Amino acid sequence: MKLIDIVIYFVVAVIVIGIVYRLYRNKKKGENACGCGCSSCHSSTMCHSDEKK
Repeated sequence: MKLIDIVIYFVVAVIVIGIVYRLYRNKKKGENACGCGCSSCHSSTMCHSDEKK
């Protein structure tokens, strides 16, 4: 494996970890992942099932 391959894999891994961390942080803060309002979303029961009970 060449050095450039290792660098590319590292950059991709950092990007993926950053995205996952951002989603996790937003979920803990109570923000939705898509950035839209949930009132018009047909899948809102999947994200907020415990709030609707």
